[in-house]
Amino acid sequence: MPDALSVQHLAHITEATITFGDLTVFVGPQASGKSLVAQLWKLWLDSGPIQSRLRMFGYLWKDWADFLWVYFGRGCERTWRETRMEVDDQPV
Repeated sequence: MPDALSVQHLAHITEATITFGDLTVFVGPQASGKSLVAQLWKLWLDSGPIQSRLRMFGYLWKDWADFLWVYFGRGCERTWRETRMEVDDQPV
């Protein structure tokens, strides 16, 4: 399991870096982006099976940004359009 996640420009989150341990808890005010970051992390962890299933139904994409468009759908682009993500300092 990767040790760290960095996200830039996800919805209203300018930048966030999370270092994971045995137990990692997200704490913050309501609507601060905790769930968005958790959902993006879960999507990355499960991206293999999700991508396989989407391909099975004929969905195709070129890169991570295109995959996000396929996954989240039309109308949600403003949430992730400029999003940059790194896992263990490696761009996704």
